[in-house]
Amino acid sequence: MSYGLLYPHDRILEGADRETVSAQQETAGHSSDRMKAMTKHDFKMSNLLSGKATRASSLLSFLAGDHAPALATLWPAPHEGFYALPTARRHAAAMLVSSPGERHALSRDGILRLIERQKDRVIADLLAGPAHSAGLMKALGKLGEVLWTEAEYACFLSLYSDENAGLYLRHLQEIRPHMLDIIDVLPAKLRQSRLLSFVRHKAAARDVRTAYDLIARFSDADHQKRAAERWCRAARRDRLFEMIREDLTAERPVRRSPPPLLPSPFRRIETVRQLKATALDFSNCLADYSDCFVAGRMAIYVWEGSPAAAVALNWNIDGWRLAEAEAAGNTELDEAPLRDIAEALEAKGVRIGSSIHNLRYRLSTYAHENESEIDARRSVAFSFRDQCDLGDLWN
Repeated sequence: MSYGLLYPHDRILEGADRETVSAQQETAGHSSDRMKAMTKHDFKMSNLLSGKATRASSLLSFLAGDHAPALATLWPAPHEGFYALPTARRHAAAMLVSSPGERHALSRDGILRLIERQKDRVIADLLAGPAHSAGLMKALGKLGEVLWTEAEYACFLSLYSDENAGLYLRHLQEIRPHMLDIIDVLPAKLRQSRLLSFVRHKAAARDVRTAYDLIARFSDADHQKRAAERWCRAARRDRLFEMIREDLTAERPVRRSPPPLLPSPFRRIETVRQLKATALDFSNCLADYSDCFVAGRMAIYVWEGSPAAAVALNWNIDGWRLAEAEAAGNTELDEAPLRDIAEALEAKGVRIGSSIHNLRYRLSTYAHENESEIDARRSVAFSFRDQCDLGDLWN
């Protein structure tokens, strides 16, 4: 996603009239006045490290990660000034020494003054903008003692600016990066507190998102809207996933579309004889699917690229879907040629992803996961091949 929602202020309070400006900041509705009182420095955050070198302690390196060198320049060893800051201000400091800070062109002294002496609202306005700053510092205090990565902060600020996601984040007791991953995957209409409390890891969020998108493929926007509203009213986790499985059914018969006309280097297999010859050429079991082939539920192509691959598409109510793509001898393709095939198919309207059958099965498992299973799923990597979910030729 794009994280272009970071507020574009590039000024910081300076000068001897600090106390006068601070007094003005106590009056609600004067965010624009506060920003006008700031003066600009022609300073880049990379210059933080261009002065006298300071070494970050082991503890600061552990807590701050990639932010440690810049923070050690601001608060030299033993860094007691940094450790004494409230959690929210330590996170704000990390944001200001990374790309958000570069946007605001803050000097070393400017950052110190802002973090150590200014009011929470001034810091929040600078980071998120006056329209989204309410409650931000309180939320930053829930991010934990270990500082986040630059990308995680950018995601946090972007989601905090979203109406539904921001409301959910404000009411959490703690906020961690894996929680943002879940919210980020889901469409805005599903970022409701109750639903989010039942979707415990990114794999479940991806499948909920897929189910939501599929309804629009085989039905219409009204059906999709009604389904989303129903899911957000679910009172229990098992009921939520049961509802989603129920809605993965068309409300009326879906007319089958003809197989896509694919450009070179695809070559379509059009007869059973060609199918059997292709199965021999690739030493695979495609000939076993001749009934699906002649019934029009499967379309077979040869990808005459490097390496050559047999490609099978299956038809269901969600349209044509990539079911398999393998080289000779059922050899898995490397990611690069698999991506080439998938991109060419998507351009012709073919869906890349799990079958509805596999999706329904996984949704049923999420309904009854225990904590150890949830933790295990959070640590599982999700590759492009996993996204394709190949090998399901029958569904």
